[in-house]
Amino acid sequence: MREVFLTIICLIAFSCSKDKDNGTTSIKEYSFGESNSELMYKDSDDVSEITSSDLRYEIGKIIRVKPIDNFTIEVANFAPIDLEDIKILAQIDGIDQQLNFFKINKINAHATKQVRYSFLDEGTLFNSTTGEKIDLTEYKESGIGTENITFNFSGDSEILTKLKSLNKLNWEIKWHDYNLYNDPNDKWKLDIAPKDARRLSGLMINLGYILVSKEFEQEFLNEVIFDNEKDTLNQTEKELVFNKLLDLDYFQVGIPTTTSGRGGAPYVFGLAEHILNGYMTSPERPFTWIAVHEIGHMLGYYHDSNMTYPSPRYPTPEEEANGIYPQGISEVGTRIAELLQTRGDFIVTPNNYYKPEDFTDNSSRNKRHFHVLGACDTD
Repeated sequence: MREVFLTIICLIAFSCSKDKDNGTTSIKEYSFGESNSELMYKDSDDVSEITSSDLRYEIGKIIRVKPIDNFTIEVANFAPIDLEDIKILAQIDGIDQQLNFFKINKINAHATKQVRYSFLDEGTLFNSTTGEKIDLTEYKESGIGTENITFNFSGDSEILTKLKSLNKLNWEIKWHDYNLYNDPNDKWKLDIAPKDARRLSGLMINLGYILVSKEFEQEFLNEVIFDNEKDTLNQTEKELVFNKLLDLDYFQVGIPTTTSGRGGAPYVFGLAEHILNGYMTSPERPFTWIAVHEIGHMLGYYHDSNMTYPSPRYPTPEEEANGIYPQGISEVGTRIAELLQTRGDFIVTPNNYYKPEDFTDNSSRNKRHFHVLGACDTD
């Protein structure tokens, strides 16, 4: 009788253990390196690949996870730096909880990889971000419709926190070939190159980081800003302009050849080779000075407004003696870029950019070219 009783106890214990195992969740972990992923912006890529709509991305989602079909997703890193310890979150229609979907231990700069949903072949239980257990068994056969799931990323590292701050921007970014007819005399470069796309990807990250910084917002709202009619904006009007800057929805980015920059409403944005080549070593002038000037044009401002050129642009000795210095969005951007550079606070730097040979150490970095080419042209 004692042996029967012990047997029953053991069976109950085994049964409970089995139920507990079935109720556990696990998170799939991946690493995407040279051996198991593809690379964007390879030197062999032609202009059609570089400017493809498939590579249009949101700056606030530098780690992009995109459903390809009901069973497959694509993971892509649009930053020119390696990233580690990334949590991928998923929101599925009909489920009111955001799921901890999988983890990326490491993904190389500009790496991309397609993978199957883990629940198709492995466990179906996932933890939500609030600790709930969510069972995806119902999707094991059908998969999840591409319109029924969205993704985001999170992480605790300093660099991921900075990249997450870019989600304050509504910007979508796409590299664009403005010189469609390959005219050597055109004001835009012949065929944007893979190296251009690689450098631009870091440039746009650092530019965005300047503009979402608390310091930029504070300085901009304290700056004297006037519109195309020379009317000074009040505080409420400046706040509206600042929010419009964050809410710009599309940057169609190219490389001009006759000016340092080009910008125009609603989406034209371009920075010349010497800006692109030196944005990490000279982030204040000319890079930020020119870049925010062009954004001013994207917002609808002309050179009559100091949302482009500062005012006074070249103060006289008398003005400087009286404490009158240039004011405007370009000056604000320049001051904040200098602050971030002094603090070593930029996201993309010469120390983490994955292909340092993309940047040439020649006179194209010299600030004098900023004056030779002129600040901008508008479309």
